[in-house]
Order: sequence, then structure tokens, then C-alpha cells
Amino acid sequence: MDQYNLKILSSTSRKALSVRDMAFLYFIPLATCYRKVRELEETGLLKCEGKLLSSDGKRYKVYKSQVSELNVSYRNRAVVINLVLDWEEPINVTIDMDTGKVRRDTYKR
Repeated sequence: MDQYNLKILSSTSRKALSVRDMAFLYFIPLATCYRKVRELEETGLLKCEGKLLSSDGKRYKVYKSQVSELNVSYRNRAVVINLVLDWEEPINVTIDMDTGKVRRDTYKR
């Protein structure tokens, strides 16, 4: 997760946007934006909501964030990420800073 991914996810949290719109809004190089969108879509964090027709007759995809909640905290020498996606149960990902072990647990909200 880097600054571009966070910008893409936050910009598409309310309404679906095209890759060009995301790149223009946040000054992300277009090729980088396409690559980041593909990566986020492959992980399930971003979803293609459909295709629209431009004024010049070309079709383009619009994307919407699937993340409804994300919290990161640091407790007992571990990074804890609480992630709520639109398509699965909420999960906790805990990364132990001493051992590097990663634990993933679902939880009830």
C-alpha cells in the first residue's frame, strides 16, 4: 500500500471514477494509475462498476472502492489492521513486529 493506492481508494469510496479522472485529480502519472488500479482490482479492494460512453464514442471503465472501513493501530509490539470490505466478513490482520508472523482473523462488528 502506497500513497497512490490510498488516493485511488479514497477517491473512489463515494462514487465510481475512471482511471483518467483519478490520475487527473491526484496528479498520478497515467501509466502508474492504470497499474495501481489493476493491482487493487486483483486484490479485491477495487471493483469495476461498469463501462460508460464518452462524448467521442469511446467506452471506458469506472471503478469503485470495496473498502468501507480501514483502521491501523499499534498494540503490544504488533501492527493491527482492521479491514471491512463490501464483499466479505470484517478481518483483523495482525503483524507481530518481533517475529514477523502474520495472523488473519475474521471478527463480528
